[in-house]
Amino acid sequence: MPDEIKFFEEHNKKHFTVRTRWPESYTGNAAEKLTTELLENNSQVHHFISHCDSSPKADWRKSLQFGRKNIKLSKLKAYHFEKDENSHDKLKNTLLFLNNCGSASITPLTSVNFPQLFIEKFGYKGFIGTEHDIPDNFACQFAKVFYAYFLKQGHLGMGLFRTRWFFAKTHHNPLGLFYTLYANPDIRLSRTVDSVNL
Repeated sequence: MPDEIKFFEEHNKKHFTVRTRWPESYTGNAAEKLTTELLENNSQVHHFISHCDSSPKADWRKSLQFGRKNIKLSKLKAYHFEKDENSHDKLKNTLLFLNNCGSASITPLTSVNFPQLFIEKFGYKGFIGTEHDIPDNFACQFAKVFYAYFLKQGHLGMGLFRTRWFFAKTHHNPLGLFYTLYANPDIRLSRTVDSVNL
């Protein structure tokens, strides 16, 4: 994950706004703080570098882990409605990339999952996550290549496709197939860039 943070920091202010090690230094209620940050940030993409507990038996106890802080889905849901019931209007043009283990996994053993929470409850336009555990090093490299394609071409579905194909063809690594998109693949960025340094 340090390499992934470094990548975003190198492009900070040019393409990204970076909050590193958040909310490790925050002493208040992390769930409330995260909800506020999400609703007040109108970026085109929100990218999480974290860990998560997506155990089928956890249900609303599923959680995101930022440093030493665990934020349960139940708390996010509660503070979301307390903060702003009309958040769909604020996040309707924002994509969420939850780059951690099993963030997109859905199982019939529970009705609660991350894509449902962030798309249906928070109102995100789309969601990218993983169906299974992914090594940190690969997650970092996948994100870097994905953004290189996405920022240059501006096409969400093609950016994800080309990233998967890059790792499968160039590195003979099929782990990219675990990345799943819950969104219209024809979503496009309003602005593209000429190049992204990897």
